[in-house]
Formats: sequence, structure tokens, C-alpha cells
Amino acid sequence: MAHSPSGWLTEPDTSTQKHAQDLLKRFDAFCSNRGWSDSYFAKQAGVDDSTIARLRDTGRVTLAIVVRLERSLAEMEKGVAK
Repeated sequence: MAHSPSGWLTEPDTSTQKHAQDLLKRFDAFCSNRGWSDSYFAKQAGVDDSTIARLRDTGRVTLAIVVRLERSLAEMEKGVAK
């Protein structure tokens, strides 16, 4: 499911916003290809099911969570994880 940037992601670009936008684009493509929801992916990645929505809406997630999401996504893209 494709999402349009909202809130903090539409403000003047910073490197953090660019990184989040790129991660969310990869995430959206991955989930769209598999028919997964945001919350299903989050559960598979071992994070709270509202994490993706918080990243999209406010950016208020910890760096540790971003790293976990990136690692999980990379593993799932390679077919290592579920």
C-alpha cells in the first residue's frame, strides 16, 4: 500500500528525513508486493505494530528501532526471514 509523505516528512529536507523517506519507500514496495499491512510487517520485525505509523506521522522512533526495521527489511528482502 503506497503512502504519501505527511507531517514531518514534508518539511524542508534533512538527512534524517531523506533516510526515513527512503526506508519507507523500500518498506512500502516490499509490503505492497506481499500484500502485507504496516502492522503485520512490524510484528514480523519484532516491533510494536504502531511503529511504522509513528515513523510516518511524527518521526518519533528511536534509532535502535530504525536499525531493527532496516535489518529486518534487508533480511526479508533477501528471503532470510518470514
